[in-house]
Amino acid sequence: MTESNAPFDGLLIRSPNIDYFRDGDDFYVYHNLFGYILKMSEDLVEFIEYFKEPRAAMETMEALDGRFSDDMIGEFANVLALQSCLLDPERKEESRMLLMTPVRARWLVVHEPAEGPVTIYTLDHATKSHIRVVELSAWDSQLWRWIDGETKVEDLIEKMRGVEGSPTSGVEDLVLVSLSRLIHCDMQVLKLSTKPASTFKHRRHGTPPYLISSMPYEKITASIRGAATPSVSFAGMQLVPIDDELLARDGAENRFGTLFSKPHSALGGETYGGALLNWIDAKQALPQPLRILEVGGGPGDMANAFLNKLKESRPELYAQTTYTLFASSELDGDWQKAKLSGHPCASFMVGDPMKLRAVLEGEFDLVLCNEFAADLDAAMVRKLSPEIEEEDEDEEGEESSTNGKQKGRDTFIGEGDSVHVIFKYALPLEDSPSEFYLNIGAIRLLEQIDKVLSPDGQAVLIEFGEMFHYPVRTVEDGGVSFSLHFGHLAHVAKRLKLTSEFDYLMEALGMQRDTKMLATTRSQYKALRHFFAAQGGVLERRAYTQEEFEGLLTQLGLGDGELQDIAYEPLEDRALGLVTHSMKVLRLSRKEAVEL
Repeated sequence: MTESNAPFDGLLIRSPNIDYFRDGDDFYVYHNLFGYILKMSEDLVEFIEYFKEPRAAMETMEALDGRFSDDMIGEFANVLALQSCLLDPERKEESRMLLMTPVRARWLVVHEPAEGPVTIYTLDHATKSHIRVVELSAWDSQLWRWIDGETKVEDLIEKMRGVEGSPTSGVEDLVLVSLSRLIHCDMQVLKLSTKPASTFKHRRHGTPPYLISSMPYEKITASIRGAATPSVSFAGMQLVPIDDELLARDGAENRFGTLFSKPHSALGGETYGGALLNWIDAKQALPQPLRILEVGGGPGDMANAFLNKLKESRPELYAQTTYTLFASSELDGDWQKAKLSGHPCASFMVGDPMKLRAVLEGEFDLVLCNEFAADLDAAMVRKLSPEIEEEDEDEEGEESSTNGKQKGRDTFIGEGDSVHVIFKYALPLEDSPSEFYLNIGAIRLLEQIDKVLSPDGQAVLIEFGEMFHYPVRTVEDGGVSFSLHFGHLAHVAKRLKLTSEFDYLMEALGMQRDTKMLATTRSQYKALRHFFAAQGGVLERRAYTQEEFEGLLTQLGLGDGELQDIAYEPLEDRALGLVTHSMKVLRLSRKEAVEL
């Protein structure tokens, strides 16, 4: 190959404004000038780092020969140049910002009074345990107020030239520096778009994902380069630690059982636990006496509401009820004991949920597993599918009946005993991708439930997932969760001779799905909670309706629109930081299903 047909022209160098992040085997680049987020494999990270010094095409091909083909080098170099990860060494990268449009990120907490400084509250992405509070200067506050998703950077610069206190020269550089600090991965409150935000409303695929996404994963730039990249700073910035007790509870209480632990209008005045009791009792009459086991249980909010409802509506049954909570951690067990101190029928154990039969005595008429199974292990499995041979034809050109197309048997390689489980239950995996997660922990839990369930008993498993979608790995509040493949669980239940019923949780509990609710992410909720505390208020872990939350803002003395970027969505879409329509319920019994 000669220079005339080289995979790229001139020299390229790595942008000084990118940082790397990692989530498991996935790697990401975040661009600190534009807010681009690119997902890539580890070898592409190494490809980018090769350009830490200016490189020409010919030397790149020679250095990377055997790892990347010439065509791949050209393709990667051009794509990464388009995303400003690789640059012409002679080009000033900041100049590209001028024709772009700043767009405010989603899920922010911004106090924007009519007069005075703008203050931004965000969860610190690096520590996950601090709130970053940034009080903008008067000059930066004015710049922020003019960012409407429609005005280009070059036009903002012209506006800022007329602001009181602006220098006679250098305004362009000041604006670019201010914007870049707000876009930086430490802040992520602005992104730059090639088009005004309004143009995306009419596009088939909507807003580009990077404009409404954030990068929550671990920054690994220092481990890749051997040195950390500079952090962003503001004169009016504070890092405020989140109370340890609140941090501990954040993961445990981020569940529907807690958000609806008090009577709620969207449940017709019921609690989550009360509505669940009503649904279960309608499906299959509860026996007397009643032996209940809850596996997991979190902080105990659902169990407390369940027993409160039982005591109120069925006092004679409540008097003959035992409720055993089997927690997976001592901390959860302590919370449960405190929460259910008013129910003498409750008893508490802490242990391995994979050993229920070994440590529990007797059988149970009702086994509950509410918002717990996603925390159990999932195994990574690879499917190796044999190639399909071409059909043979006989001498007359017709297909041979003996040599027709035959599909070989798939082979699986997986972590732990996942392959054993696949063949033990003959799991239907024809639709699986080449690599997928298997809910091995949830399957083992079903085996344990089967062993402790009474002959006439029923079990209810509530979690996020889908009937036919393979598990998705998520990282929240420092923990890893996996959505459930309910189709696989129903298949295993059938093999265990259990009848299964699948439903949406909001349908089972009779949620009023159109109710407008405060919608947040987990990170935004933490920032919002800090803002309320700073204003002398309290924000509970509750599914607030729009009316309830706006009432809280009024109590704080906030004017209309003073707290920016607050969103409300129908309950079926989101309640606080949880996605309601993702929650499903699988009811298991040894009896035939009852249609309501």
